[in-house]
Amino acid sequence: MSDNTEFDLEKGYQDSFKDLEENSLVKATVVDISSDTVFLDVGLKSEAKLSVTEFDKQLSIGDVIEVYLLYTEGRSGDPIVSKKRADLIKEKKEFVKLFKEKEPIEGTVVEVKKVGVVVKYKSIFGFIPFVLLDVKKIDKPEEFLNKKIKFYVERINFKEKQGGNRNRFGKKVEQIDEEFIGNRRRVASEENNLLKLKFLEDKKEGDIVTGVVKNIADFGAFVDLGGIEALLHIKDISWLKVEKVEDYVKIGDKLNVKILLVDKTKGKVSVGLKQTQEEPWDLFLKKYNIDDVVTGTVTSLATYGAFIRIIDGVEGLLHISDMSWTKNIKNPSELVKKGQQVEVKIVNIDKEGKKINLSLKHLLENPWDRVEEKYKVGTKVKGRVKNIAAFGVFLELEQGIDALLHIDDLSWTETVKNPHKIFKIGDELDAVIIQCDGKNNKIKVGLKQLKEDPWKKLKDQYRNGDIITCAIDSIDETKGICVTVVDDVKTYIPLNQLNIGKVEEFKDRIHKDFKVGDEITALIMEINYKTKIIKLSIKEYLKREENKKVQEFLHNENKDDKFTLGDMLKMKNQ
Repeated sequence: MSDNTEFDLEKGYQDSFKDLEENSLVKATVVDISSDTVFLDVGLKSEAKLSVTEFDKQLSIGDVIEVYLLYTEGRSGDPIVSKKRADLIKEKKEFVKLFKEKEPIEGTVVEVKKVGVVVKYKSIFGFIPFVLLDVKKIDKPEEFLNKKIKFYVERINFKEKQGGNRNRFGKKVEQIDEEFIGNRRRVASEENNLLKLKFLEDKKEGDIVTGVVKNIADFGAFVDLGGIEALLHIKDISWLKVEKVEDYVKIGDKLNVKILLVDKTKGKVSVGLKQTQEEPWDLFLKKYNIDDVVTGTVTSLATYGAFIRIIDGVEGLLHISDMSWTKNIKNPSELVKKGQQVEVKIVNIDKEGKKINLSLKHLLENPWDRVEEKYKVGTKVKGRVKNIAAFGVFLELEQGIDALLHIDDLSWTETVKNPHKIFKIGDELDAVIIQCDGKNNKIKVGLKQLKEDPWKKLKDQYRNGDIITCAIDSIDETKGICVTVVDDVKTYIPLNQLNIGKVEEFKDRIHKDFKVGDEITALIMEINYKTKIIKLSIKEYLKREENKKVQEFLHNENKDDKFTLGDMLKMKNQ
């Protein structure tokens, strides 16, 4: 064979390797396998060698694999290839394809950092900040560690490997290069939306569902029903009064709840826990009736009464007016305390309003039930002044039994405008029953009724035009004289009715002509028993007497013709 021929063969052999480029993926055929090495034909003069540890599955001779051709000839003259680098390139190509197609990727959380987590997809590492990790606030990010999660890729930043980093001692150290930013929040949101839609389509109000308490607020708890969070309001947690949500449910609790409201438009659901149990009100109605005596616990006090728990979830009102027949209780704390057990009587049940009225006093005899028998009209009684008002005085006849002494019943003759000037609290008074109404708890007494009405005496004895004798009580030169007509009935005789003639003629002589205590005779000009007014006149009485004498004179003249003018004048001066 000539030298030229040998040169052509050599040239042809060398040219056959020209298609293989360094730093590229190439096909390699397994030609031999030893205990620690895999021999590969990559189409070059010599075989490439790889450690068996680079393969995650057992190979056979003849298998074709892809490797990364680093150098066509190494120091030993053999090609240098990398299975790991080839796998990484293929993974990145696949990763980019998924990114472009906007498909979610599944990876594993391998590290938790201050503001996010490191996630690994095959051999590629990336970072997901906490704000993109979930749709909800993350309280315990370490719970994601070593867990598989699905995420979208927001951004890719593949880096060229530079042979690794070294520490201060010169040793090579592993460094994780985060080559993408992930977003799990989008995946969680999409999954939640799908679950929410399915839930809203499948479930209806009244269904019983199971959920887990995810969060607690002052006004209630949020329960995860599997894709949708429902509000469990504080008022729907228990039939009892709930002060703190944490006393009844805790985060992580698994609950059976009833769907109370499904708002498909807003995608909101409300649930109730107490509605899964029989309502205590129904239990109460089955067990108790009006007039039953029950023992309950005082749960709270108000100015108007006390609330008493009869059974869990059912309370009744003990109104302040139902605490005692006899005591004037101004504050319920005078009789009962919070937490105290009391025996009460059910006096009313409002089934529609779900309200119960209780009573303490109805367990005892009502003293007003016997007042009509004990305090009959006309009965004389003794009482102590308990209270004084502008319209009268309240007398305590016995404990719990008070009577009204109205100002109109103090005197037959005098008008009392201010009883405070006459009586003091604690005064003992004699009175007479004038009205007794046990049903309405009312008794009226009178002072004036202890005596006969003087106006009745006047009515029985006198009429208009009658002559009456009275005693002078007082004298006033500007008004006239005050006289006592009968008993305590007094009236004024004005100046112009004291004498015949002009007022000026006898006004100055009033204290000479009249003395206190003297009796005078007068004519009744007007007497009105309804208005209790009597008007007297001495002047009209004198006129009547004078006229009477004139009549007598004329009558006697007819009998005796010898009657002279001198006799008439003498009679007038008498």
